[in-house]
Amino acid sequence: DTRLEWMRRNNITLDDDYPDDMKSLEANPDHTAPLYFWQIYSLIGKRPIISIVRNFYERVYQDKENPWFRNVFANISDIGYHISAQSAYWIDAFGGGKRFHGGNHRLRIHHEYNASEIMNARGATRWMFHMRRALQDHTFDDPRIQPCILDFLKIKMIGYAEDHSWSFDETDFKLPITDDEADIDRSLSQKEELQATHEETKDEIKN
Repeated sequence: DTRLEWMRRNNITLDDDYPDDMKSLEANPDHTAPLYFWQIYSLIGKRPIISIVRNFYERVYQDKENPWFRNVFANISDIGYHISAQSAYWIDAFGGGKRFHGGNHRLRIHHEYNASEIMNARGATRWMFHMRRALQDHTFDDPRIQPCILDFLKIKMIGYAEDHSWSFDETDFKLPITDDEADIDRSLSQKEELQATHEETKDEIKN
């Protein structure tokens, strides 16, 4: 699962003697203590999670500047379906109990067969463009929560980039968002060029 994926990428194994607070689904209420994404639910419950996810998908479905992105989601199902599925996945990942059935295997099938058109650098940037705005719209009393959610998203996006052969971009995760980012299309075009170069390099290595 994503928790094990996080541990692997941080060079932690189940055999390691890692701190007890890392093992728990209950967060330390001290704002100066470490917070792990699988403890987020213990602090905020489900309502803020659903609110962020709903905000995100409302932005996606209103993305008239990028119909290539919006249409991938619209062609799968209506907005309610996506809000329900992603909320369940986040609640599950954030320590709220088993809500998302099928786990990462279900996600892999979904990405490969339903969302392959946006499983690339361009799609990742647009996805995070909307998600960062959704996160920025929500205010948390605990300053650890927003960066912790971003850490969770980074782990997922790094894995997707590896699985679908694109170059992960750390700048997709910057907060707060600046006014300069309104001109997103230029950066997307640059990413497409980088992605093409990356694919050509891969083909050369294979040959």
